[in-house]
Amino acid sequence: MRLIGLGLLTFLLAGFLIFLGQSGAFSTALNRAQGGGQQKFSDPHRVTVETLGISGKKVFAAAHNMKGPLILSGLPSYSGQRFHLPTDARPVSGRYDLSFSSRIAEGLEGVLRVTINGTKRADILLSDEDYPGADRKRKVSVELMSSELASGVLDIGLSLQGRGPIAKCTPDDAIAAVVEIDAESGLRLTLSKPVETAKDKLALWGGHVPLVWRPGQSVTEKTLSVIYAARLAQKGYSPYFTQKGITGDQLAKLVDEATLYTDLTIPEAYPVPLTGDSANRGARKFDRQTTWRYRYASDSLPENLLPSVLDMRMALGPIEGDSQYNLLVTLNEHMLFAERVSPQAERFSQSIELPAGLQRSLNNLEITLVDAYRDELRCGSTSQSIAELLPETVLRSGSHSVNDGLSELKALLLSSGDISFSASTTTTVDANAATGLLAALAPQRLTFINKNGPVSMRLVTGDIAKQSKANDWIVYLSKEPNEGYVAIRGKDKRDLSGIAIALVISVPNKPHQPKAGIAQ
Repeated sequence: MRLIGLGLLTFLLAGFLIFLGQSGAFSTALNRAQGGGQQKFSDPHRVTVETLGISGKKVFAAAHNMKGPLILSGLPSYSGQRFHLPTDARPVSGRYDLSFSSRIAEGLEGVLRVTINGTKRADILLSDEDYPGADRKRKVSVELMSSELASGVLDIGLSLQGRGPIAKCTPDDAIAAVVEIDAESGLRLTLSKPVETAKDKLALWGGHVPLVWRPGQSVTEKTLSVIYAARLAQKGYSPYFTQKGITGDQLAKLVDEATLYTDLTIPEAYPVPLTGDSANRGARKFDRQTTWRYRYASDSLPENLLPSVLDMRMALGPIEGDSQYNLLVTLNEHMLFAERVSPQAERFSQSIELPAGLQRSLNNLEITLVDAYRDELRCGSTSQSIAELLPETVLRSGSHSVNDGLSELKALLLSSGDISFSASTTTTVDANAATGLLAALAPQRLTFINKNGPVSMRLVTGDIAKQSKANDWIVYLSKEPNEGYVAIRGKDKRDLSGIAIALVISVPNKPHQPKAGIAQ
């Protein structure tokens, strides 16, 4: 009987363990102990395009022109989204739907804060007690007020606020939370009437434009789609090829009606305010340090001139005891300025030279303010520092123009006549890449034809060097950070081994005046 009882107990225990395993209890506990399982980060372009819907009166509005995933890391951390509301079909009601995933250190006390046009609208508690799991997202809705719906543009600020675990008193304390804002986050609006105009469509799409790319399309259709997509990209939009979208006459009409996108990072004239990026606006509270970032592309600058000076204006809050601020300014990871600021200073002003030799096709300017209070004395402290980058912080124009191979090629193409171009690629990945390459050549002022012309332009994949000649121009996206799109001659002998796709362009030696005829 004892053996039978022991066997029955063993059988029941085994069955209970199998039940726990199938229910995920073990994996959940293990994930929590390890800070979570595999965190998934989505492709923001694909998800945004797949989410777009503008049929009927109930529509989705996407955040404008996101170039990558929106990730906040550390406490505090700041970012934001901008939304354009339709102007012809007016919003009647709506809400901001926020979807996010997070990884949170044990013991963290903090919130994900949402502000709309400068007004705090929500604080969402972040806690290891409500851990959502590896594949689940938290969702929050914020109803929009009438004044917000009438504003035309919504600036939504997102920030992580709070304190991480500080008992161990190490620099890692600043990275106590990582939050990814899902690309499905956006506005759900009810409009007065269905969307009809291109202006309203582009506003609701947030600068993203879904374009059709299917295997059954002809080479001519695909080539035209790439040309139209590149012209949209030059105007500041983000076209994206997918299975569902617009094509043909509808696409041609949209490109013709699309105006210059109003949220281009660089305005039409100097000076350029760094607070043009919404993430740099307003006062910031921080523990050890905070960084304001501003990114700009050399080919999108006013009058094609590089900035020569950063005029920095900053407001500083009071700090405790013997502490003081260290201020650092870097351009493309090169230090331009470093100074220790007096603890009594309430304002800081400095003009900093921006050497033309340090500027690249893509530039990253960073202003970092560090509270130099000793880490071992900060243990257990609950006070935070505060500072604001003022709107008077601007980039001022210099006399150096952008002078590289890409600029030379663009000028050459303008004087060389009609361009014979073919995009015979079969994949959406290559089509999206081709759009960026062609957009770098400013296609809005170029004339493309579907027969032989003075200029031949080919989309090439595979071994680029073997498919080009010494006098050909080769345009590709560089592997080097901050270099962006590059144009070289085949005879320049640069290493192209890691380049998978490029434009190969044959240009006549003598300039050719374009003839009237077929133009796309």
